[in-house]
Amino acid sequence: MYKLLKLLTGAAIALSASGASIERGQTSINPRDLIGTWEWVTNKNLSSGEIDSIAAKRIAWVAYTGTHNMYLSMEKNRPVRTRDELAKLSPEERMKVSYGYVWNEKNQTIFTGTGTTYTLEGNKITYTNQIALSPGGIGRVGSETIVRVDRTTLIIHRPPNSSGVVIEETFRRLD
Repeated sequence: MYKLLKLLTGAAIALSASGASIERGQTSINPRDLIGTWEWVTNKNLSSGEIDSIAAKRIAWVAYTGTHNMYLSMEKNRPVRTRDELAKLSPEERMKVSYGYVWNEKNQTIFTGTGTTYTLEGNKITYTNQIALSPGGIGRVGSETIVRVDRTTLIIHRPPNSSGVVIEETFRRLD
């Protein structure tokens, strides 16, 4: 019991010294640390501990400038057609193939992107969609909490979903 208490106390001191807390995340964010291109690696359900490997299924990149953010995501198993194959199709068939590059047979997006403006206050990042696949998404505002950002890793917590579950997104720096 003493060893566990000592370990937990040491972890709390280290967490406190890092400028982070379990509830709030990293408290002192240097906005320049966020600038760059990041690959979305995993999602972690903080209630169950379940980890979903985003990188195993799709390529998802997030790029931050000082004021803007762009997100592109593509499922790895999208169908591929050559230019020659497409040229042989009727306009209606080409439209169906083009639709299939963006949505699967279940009408789920397999290629998507957004462009936002963002503000950073402390460790809270607030996005406003300026570009979206669906026009209804333009103007939508959302926010997340940056738990950690450094030279190699970006960890963000989404707000709790309707069941109260917080999802932790982990990214690795590409540039």
